[in-house]
Amino acid sequence: MLFFEQPQDMDSTINTMRSIDDKDDYLQQILLPALLLGDWEELDRMVVYQDKKKSILFGEDIWAFRESDYKEKGITNLDFNIKLEQAKNVTALHQNERHTLNQMKCAALADMWFSTKHLELTSINNKKNSLRNDIAQFIKRGITSFEELNQEHLETLVEEGWYDISKSYCFIGLNALVHLQGLLPFKVNFSHQTHTMYNVRPDEQKGKLVIPPRIYYAALTGYSEDIVKAYGLRDEIEQAVELMISLYNDEIKNQILKIRSGCSYNPIGDYKKLWKRFTQALDSEGVALVDKGEDPRWMQIFISIQPRFHSKSLTPMSFKVHIGNTCYNWADFRRYLKRLNTKALWLCLALSGMRVDELYKMSPVYGAQKITFDKDGFESEISKETIYFLTTRQSKITLSSQTKNDTFVTTEAGWKAFYVINAINTPYRNRFAENSNFRLLANIKDIAYCNRIGKSGVHHMIGIGFNNDKFDFTLTAEDIGYLQASDPNQTTFKRGDIFHFAPHQTRRSLAYYLIGYELCSFPALKQQFSHLSMAMTRWYARNAHSFEKLYSEIRKERFTQQAEIFARIYQKMANGERIAGGKGQAALTEISREGESYFENGVSKRKLSIDYWIDRLSHGKEHLHAVAPGMYCTNTQCSMRINIDLSECVDCEYDFIENAVYAESSRMDAMRNIEFLKENHELNSSSATKYFMQVKAAETIMDDLEFEHEKYEFADDVLSLVIETTLVA
Repeated sequence: MLFFEQPQDMDSTINTMRSIDDKDDYLQQILLPALLLGDWEELDRMVVYQDKKKSILFGEDIWAFRESDYKEKGITNLDFNIKLEQAKNVTALHQNERHTLNQMKCAALADMWFSTKHLELTSINNKKNSLRNDIAQFIKRGITSFEELNQEHLETLVEEGWYDISKSYCFIGLNALVHLQGLLPFKVNFSHQTHTMYNVRPDEQKGKLVIPPRIYYAALTGYSEDIVKAYGLRDEIEQAVELMISLYNDEIKNQILKIRSGCSYNPIGDYKKLWKRFTQALDSEGVALVDKGEDPRWMQIFISIQPRFHSKSLTPMSFKVHIGNTCYNWADFRRYLKRLNTKALWLCLALSGMRVDELYKMSPVYGAQKITFDKDGFESEISKETIYFLTTRQSKITLSSQTKNDTFVTTEAGWKAFYVINAINTPYRNRFAENSNFRLLANIKDIAYCNRIGKSGVHHMIGIGFNNDKFDFTLTAEDIGYLQASDPNQTTFKRGDIFHFAPHQTRRSLAYYLIGYELCSFPALKQQFSHLSMAMTRWYARNAHSFEKLYSEIRKERFTQQAEIFARIYQKMANGERIAGGKGQAALTEISREGESYFENGVSKRKLSIDYWIDRLSHGKEHLHAVAPGMYCTNTQCSMRINIDLSECVDCEYDFIENAVYAESSRMDAMRNIEFLKENHELNSSSATKYFMQVKAAETIMDDLEFEHEKYEFADDVLSLVIETTLVA
């Protein structure tokens, strides 16, 4: 029923409507039966609103209330014209298409006169606009009646991208039809729609854009490094937090003792209100403020009211803690904890796809788990592979357990992030009330009263912490390209704007980049995100198909860079420069055998061309990856990356070694380690053999490259420990 602020205005309008066509009750006797029958020709001629100034007919596509005497709150015209395409104005409808438009009018009419709710015109208009947008999509799919829709049909429309559920109010029109059943001339074959049915929550709509990869990568790498480092220091962190809280609480106890002994205390600013409540509560109970510490009710009232002291008066000036090699004073340690906690929480979201509410519900005991299994896929203490999990489950998971939709595969860094969070929050949690100590997260800003933090507080803490970090948030043209790819209709940001992060973007970004870079399949992503339907998963990764071009460009750029290395190495050999490594030595031998004519014609000459190597690499005929600075392997089966064994590379038939930088560095490390272990009487056969081989391999490489150096002379006591092998003569 239309909303009227004054009862007399509603009575006057209703009486006018009832008396149309000189009937006793036009609304109930004429209009309602026609509405239920759904005869469009008859309805088109009928009055849906009338006053002294204006009559509005059902057949009109704009119900012009602004031209009438109706001046209630929320007045607006109801425009039913369907815009099928953005670039054009109103599109002329065929008969079948007008059928859905008339069904939309029926819903508006039912709300106006026959619904039990009193609705402003703006509310009816919002529902109408939602239905109008729905119709535009349905017409493109050949749907000519709302009666054709059922739940399965809607899920298909969402899955295929025809129905956008990215907005929190997207179901307002469809749900209006559900609520008006019995007042409409058609059957509604679906139930009340919610985001939960598609396993998405309204708060998730805030994170519809992905994080630009430049910022995303900087956060992932920077935060991961900090968290891995903090994981190794987690015991020190927990002990430091415990000390911080204990000292602060001691200062509070001293302050309370002074007040109860007669010292004056004058709270300032926002502290005054709670202290006034506290002193009033003491008075009402007949408890003296200066009680010499004798009345037990004093502390009971203090704890129940939780008045606060000005924090600066309680800061322990002597507070100093060491975390690793860094010493922190009180203020620095508080800042360090706040940032570290935010980084760890952000990583848990980013490296798992969890929602904030799932992060909030994590168990302090079972929040992070891992399973190790052997090459045959069975759980094993002798680990060949390890899978890391973040979970909201309250029990241990195993390979044979039946898990619920609350287990998220993560990386080792994500797993370690949980333990950093636990180290920071455990001293707070130990002081929680008994009914809250199952919660993982505390409000770490509040030392005086240790309480758990709420879900919205976690959301706010992650968002504010990330947005205040030191990343370059100024959006470049490339950043905007990624944002437009993830949401072509985005208008939130333009080049030069400051990017603003919302926590749910970690979930959206993970889905987008996993699918876009072809690192994950839709079924696997659906499982990871605990989606009820594939439709929701596809919606999360929507527009990632645009990465096909981007992925191709990145792959092409990778081949180009590798081809430049190949061409540079062969150009050096053509110029008579030395190249080490088994493959490099073999190539030099072949070149010297043929002499200066080697690069003059045929395939050999083409080896100086970047295009030649691009062709070879892109067709899988060649492979190249760096194993260290200036050292490259051409074996597809090689798994060495940076942490290499020089003794395996020096004569490897797949290796090019372009310079002696890494070899010299490796040799210096080995020489230094030998002397250090000797001084500490810790040198044994294993370490002596390892470093002997490392030095000899490095020197062989430097010899092959004609790099000037002095041979390292091994002492006899070191040589006596070296174990003879096929690699050590």
